[in-house]
Amino acid sequence: MTSNESQINESARYRLYRKTFLAGPMPHIVIGIVLATTIFFGYYVKDFKMDASSDSITLENDKDLKYYDETRQVFGSDDFVFVVLTPREDLFSKTTLDGIQRLVDDLKVSPGIDSVSSILSVPLFHSPDVPLLKLAKDYRTLGQGNADAESARLELGASPLFSNYLVSEDGKKTIIQARFKSNPGFTELMFRRYALRDRNREGSLSPGEKTELKQVEQEYRSAYQKYSVQRDSNIQSIRTVLGKHASLGKFHLGGVPMIVSDMVGFIKHDTFLFGVLVMIFCVFMMAQLMQQFMRAY
Repeated sequence: MTSNESQINESARYRLYRKTFLAGPMPHIVIGIVLATTIFFGYYVKDFKMDASSDSITLENDKDLKYYDETRQVFGSDDFVFVVLTPREDLFSKTTLDGIQRLVDDLKVSPGIDSVSSILSVPLFHSPDVPLLKLAKDYRTLGQGNADAESARLELGASPLFSNYLVSEDGKKTIIQARFKSNPGFTELMFRRYALRDRNREGSLSPGEKTELKQVEQEYRSAYQKYSVQRDSNIQSIRTVLGKHASLGKFHLGGVPMIVSDMVGFIKHDTFLFGVLVMIFCVFMMAQLMQQFMRAY
């Protein structure tokens, strides 16, 4: 085929393309189809859920996960976070202890917080010494203001329960624990789901219980979503309180709920950023291809 024949064929293909896709109402139809498809699939983005729960990373009937949940039910939930404080002044100084008290008071009134434990609330038996018969109710705490700070420093530093747990070995750091409010309804729903799943695996579910299992699964997913929203709100509230007391010293927040919340937040941010960059790249590449196509014809 000669060069002239090739150019004629290419021109004929371009005229056919222009007549089919660029003439008349066709461009508007194509744009309409693209917009309708985008809106249709975009509508269901609301149903996309980023899940970092134990259910999403373990088998449905994982024995270790079930044992872990049963342990939490007996010994208490691990729905709490720790705040590690490195104060600007001496940890046992009046300024620092007063600042910790204000911080604890603000944490206690934060939404979703059930209780707060700190260096101010632990019992002290040698600051000064408490008689043996009065240990049950006459112990002292730093929060009550009736304990000697220097004696408390020595007692907490030597205590096998508190040294390097509540107070660092060098006596310069302390931990504050904020425990979240429990949700008995969610826990009951979780263990009811376990029971039904076990019977379903054994093949002993009645038709009514199979229907109940489907309903329980739906209720559990809905309850977990609400729990996740509340957990994220709790973490944000704690960070807001810590920001308010930044002058007290340096804070580090930790704990399982915070790790899960931050991990999901990071993944959501990265997913959104990746999607935007891919879209920009595709638009740029399509523009380049269309420019080359138009130059060629």
